[in-house]
Amino acid sequence: MRAIPNHTGGSPEQKENQSMETESFQVYRHSGKFYAHGPFAAVVAAVVAGFPLGYAYAYFMKWIPFIYLNFLVTLGYGFFFGAVIGALMKWGKVRNTLVVLVTSLVAGFIALYFSWNGHIHSLFPDAPTICRPNVMLNGMKALYREGSWGLHGSGPVTGIPLAIVWVVEAGVILGLTTATAVGMIASTPFCENAMCWLDKKRTINTLAPFTDPAQVAAIKSGDLRPLTQARPKPTGADSWTRLTLKYSPSTESLYTVRLQNITRQVQKDGKIKEVAENLTGDLIVPKSMFELISKFQKFRDPNDSPEEPEEPEPEAAGGTATPQA
Repeated sequence: MRAIPNHTGGSPEQKENQSMETESFQVYRHSGKFYAHGPFAAVVAAVVAGFPLGYAYAYFMKWIPFIYLNFLVTLGYGFFFGAVIGALMKWGKVRNTLVVLVTSLVAGFIALYFSWNGHIHSLFPDAPTICRPNVMLNGMKALYREGSWGLHGSGPVTGIPLAIVWVVEAGVILGLTTATAVGMIASTPFCENAMCWLDKKRTINTLAPFTDPAQVAAIKSGDLRPLTQARPKPTGADSWTRLTLKYSPSTESLYTVRLQNITRQVQKDGKIKEVAENLTGDLIVPKSMFELISKFQKFRDPNDSPEEPEEPEPEAAGGTATPQA
């Protein structure tokens, strides 16, 4: 059984146990702090981008009426607004998930409003450039009665079926805008000391999965000592433990690691899907442990040949290279 590679003197087991000892590492959580300029900038950006993109979105739907392509464009429209809001939340250093949620919902409704503004303008020749809510509502009522598009040569889709399409479209735009923005913030730790995001990430896939109930329970409680008993992943294995390290070159005050058990499954269509079971959240670890865990990148059975080219080790803050195994 191999332990974490170590070249700092003494046996690997002694050094690892000295580093991990008996403490349980805490899961990172955002502080809840934020500045008003982040949400304000996000809402302004949604308005500025929403007007032209709403027109582009609506006219694309009108000129290229292919349902599958239209659905992809709807996904892209929602994702774009979510990515913009998430980026501005990071720029504004918003560490409050609720604030991000509310802001992204507001931005999602703005995106939805401008998409309908474009729809009304593309379908009604006398529609104003920017429709007031009552004008938009009257246009929706007319479309509900008469429709504007059909399927495979059938008559126009009207009434409840059309309303269902509208609800689904709105759900996709609002849902993707919100999920994308919230996901960007929720998944990225923030160092309060250096005022920076841990936006560098490294994944390590060299460990055999942890399946022993006692080890799994320990890891889920934040105890990383089971790593000292880790085994290398066999070549071609369909299950393994993934380590995700998050850090920033701008700080030495905060490092995190997340453990997941990964299973590769073959779907009915033949595609391979990875299913992840979270063993931990983002655990806050000291720099010494971050460097130690980073050495798992070269952790493999000496009888196995490397499955993939080696990646460079993450660089610690201040330009100090992470120790090599």
